[in-house]
Amino acid sequence: PAHAGPDRPPAPAAPASPENPATPVTLSAGGLTVRVAKEFPQVISYTMDGRTLGGQARVLDTFTVNGTAHTATTTMKAYRAQAVYTSTFADLPGLTITSTITVTDRKTVVFAVKSITGPAASTVDQLAIPDQSLVSVDSSSAHAALARTRISTDSTTTADQFLPITADTAPDKAAVGTPYGFVSNGALSAGILTNATDDSAQDNNDNGNNRLKSRIVDAGNGARRAELSVGTYTYAPRGATDARVKTYALPQATVVLAADANGDGQVDWQDGAIAYRARMTRPLGAERVPERVVQHIPFNFASQATNPFLKTLDNVKRISMATDDLGQWVLEKGYADEGHDSAHPDYGGNYNDRAGGLTDLNKLTRTGAGYNADIAVHVNATEAYPQAKTFSKALVKGQVNGWDWLNQSYHIDQRTDLGSGAILDRFKQLRKEAPGIRTVYIDAYYSSGWLADGLAAQLRKMGFEVATEWAYKFEGDSVWSHWASDKNYGGVTNKGINSNIVRFLSNTDRDVWNVDPLLGGSSVKEFEGWTGHDDYDAFYRNIWTDNLPTKFLQHYQVMDWDFGRSATLSGGVRAALQDGRRQVSMNGAVVLDGDTYLLPWGEAKGGDGTSSPSRADKMYYYSGSGGTHTFTLTGQFASTRSFTLYKLTDQGRVKAGRITARGGKVTLTGDKDQPYVLAPNGDRAPHTDARYGEGGLLADPGFNSGDLKAWSPRGGAAPARTDTGDNVVRLGTGGASGVSQRVKGLAPGKRYTLSADVEVAAGQRRTVTLEASGHRVQARNAFDTTPLRNTVAADAKQGTYAQRASVAFTAPANGQVTVALGAAAGTAAVTLDDVRVMADTSAPAPGGAVVAQDDFEGNQPGWGPFVKGDAGGVTDPRTSISRLHAPYSQKSWKNTYSPYNSGTLAGKAVDDVLDGGH
Repeated sequence: PAHAGPDRPPAPAAPASPENPATPVTLSAGGLTVRVAKEFPQVISYTMDGRTLGGQARVLDTFTVNGTAHTATTTMKAYRAQAVYTSTFADLPGLTITSTITVTDRKTVVFAVKSITGPAASTVDQLAIPDQSLVSVDSSSAHAALARTRISTDSTTTADQFLPITADTAPDKAAVGTPYGFVSNGALSAGILTNATDDSAQDNNDNGNNRLKSRIVDAGNGARRAELSVGTYTYAPRGATDARVKTYALPQATVVLAADANGDGQVDWQDGAIAYRARMTRPLGAERVPERVVQHIPFNFASQATNPFLKTLDNVKRISMATDDLGQWVLEKGYADEGHDSAHPDYGGNYNDRAGGLTDLNKLTRTGAGYNADIAVHVNATEAYPQAKTFSKALVKGQVNGWDWLNQSYHIDQRTDLGSGAILDRFKQLRKEAPGIRTVYIDAYYSSGWLADGLAAQLRKMGFEVATEWAYKFEGDSVWSHWASDKNYGGVTNKGINSNIVRFLSNTDRDVWNVDPLLGGSSVKEFEGWTGHDDYDAFYRNIWTDNLPTKFLQHYQVMDWDFGRSATLSGGVRAALQDGRRQVSMNGAVVLDGDTYLLPWGEAKGGDGTSSPSRADKMYYYSGSGGTHTFTLTGQFASTRSFTLYKLTDQGRVKAGRITARGGKVTLTGDKDQPYVLAPNGDRAPHTDARYGEGGLLADPGFNSGDLKAWSPRGGAAPARTDTGDNVVRLGTGGASGVSQRVKGLAPGKRYTLSADVEVAAGQRRTVTLEASGHRVQARNAFDTTPLRNTVAADAKQGTYAQRASVAFTAPANGQVTVALGAAAGTAAVTLDDVRVMADTSAPAPGGAVVAQDDFEGNQPGWGPFVKGDAGGVTDPRTSISRLHAPYSQKSWKNTYSPYNSGTLAGKAVDDVLDGGH
């Protein structure tokens, strides 16, 4: 029994009473009682179900306006659940701030500025209330604790601090910024939601780390107190004149309170975080994040258009068939102008014609949605290129030079760009012209505060999700980060957000994390040219080893997390490490054990909607080690006895056997690293016919169907798969061989080009012909060698001797031709891929002795008669076609604005465009 003998530790000392205590006024609603101050908008204490938390007991009287402290004279009117405060200032006679503190029936307390009025109101940029300490705990509670963090992407450490508040806890020398913070005392836990953001200068790298202020203080009498306050609010940003951004937001902060929200028998920061999560604003697109199992980056660069939009659509379909329609997130790098890093910031009105232009981009987004794919585009709000239609001197005034891999870029004056609304107009144009774009990926963005938050808020209104290069940018708004997801890109000190506090809140909502032994982490392995990667097989394997288990878990909220040991999630899901091996269960049934799993999955409704494994209609079976494995069925399938096991291939489901459940269990045998779908008998595949080539003039132009039914093959021509998983056609050897297809729907009298990737075995010769024939049409191009190694990193054919070959023709009156690609008799291997028929705006060669002519005004991929040589090996070219935008694209302006100086050459020697439009 408890006793008061000498072994009982002394009770912790209570803090000293403040010298100037606030006068309490009681408000209440929904079982929550709050004492607020009569003299100033501050909370003194909270009581919920007999449990208490502190606020700020010392009376306050100061607002900070634009960084300067001003003493307020405040009057207050109290109602049952709300106090209304009116504050005026002797040294700011033209300013009145009206604010409220409201107790809600949702166990929250809301501080809100309702109006800023008077002649001086227009001068208010930023507002703060120093030491407001909306919620606090002190060392008189045995379990008092503070959890705080920073937004940091150093994957070698964590920014989290979990601090017990005892008499021995060292006080902070100054307030410590934190984007998220929670205090708890064993009885209640609380955090603060707020719209506070700094109106910081361009390139500020604060990243929301001062959104809240935490501080451990000496509370007197030998006690310590941990306080949580709000940082600085931006009301009317400096220089903002456009009506859409002239006012950012009236200040608001919401204190959320919780007891034992996760039912683990204790109250700590995680309980407050659960309450916070239930009330926070999720990023736009968060509901789709768990669906986006497959992430890939088609890359068009330097006028090459190696991944035209309709080829990307065929890749989307191929992936859908090979994954049974798992969700995809597709980042188009190079959707505009000449491709990636060309003509920023033309978000609209300047699409990559060589890749198919706006028509094909919209076809990709519309049709891709039916294959559970969301399309994003890479944009830049930091750098501008002179060839951009929207480039101007005012856009870059006073800014430094930027990236110059191709053309020299110049940094944008972001405050003027946003404050004037110019950037919003450019995004508005993109939204109007390409309504199917889900996400804008904002590259190389250095700023934070209002510049970032204000832009994100406006993009949200337009319906654009936000993704970023770095995980610490647009934090809270971004659903995806490149450097976090591409594990081999960048260094280990700039990867995903390293805070488990932030991940606890938002694991479901974002792909901005490092790999966790329990929760996993989505990753990108590329095959469409980004960073020179072309291995489809490695890309495909990553879906099953890394991403699908991660996305299964992302469907459920983290509820109780013992870092590195176990995590309890909603939906009856639990992850734990057993002898270093991850094991995931669902309502007690093990669904993942090490490298082997049978994961329930639901088909996303509406093609690109949301699903839940809790409403599963099938299961994915995969084993990295292969062999035979027995699983207990989860509740979704416990009453089902008969199943069919399907092997997944490029052509979709292939029946692998019938499976009968016995005693609620199934036993499965499969090949190592081969994914399968296990579905109840009678279940139908999401797609059975991919209709490759949809939107273009050819059927199955990339030979993805597994046969040549869309073509007329001869002489042993057959589909094949390369060592990297690329689908191609190999012509037969010995006799003549080829493929042909009838093309309809051409515009009579219009000029077109037939092109394809062609490789004749290195060092060998065999005559290859590309031909278009029809009524009074006979166009032919013949050659017998492809002598140059392909060194374009963004090309799936890099490292081979495949090059683009073409022949131009004029469509006949009936709009029909037969296109044929073939090889004469011979022994040299000939490989074909990516056949394309596209309208050709290039000027025709005059004939006669002229072998090649190009004025670079046409729309064909590449650089006319030129190709990349071996300089740098397989890499991204440093050459592209450039549009005339006088005077900015010409040497006179460039040498005046920011002269180039190599040490031997001062100034740019030639114009970007010598004649014509390019």
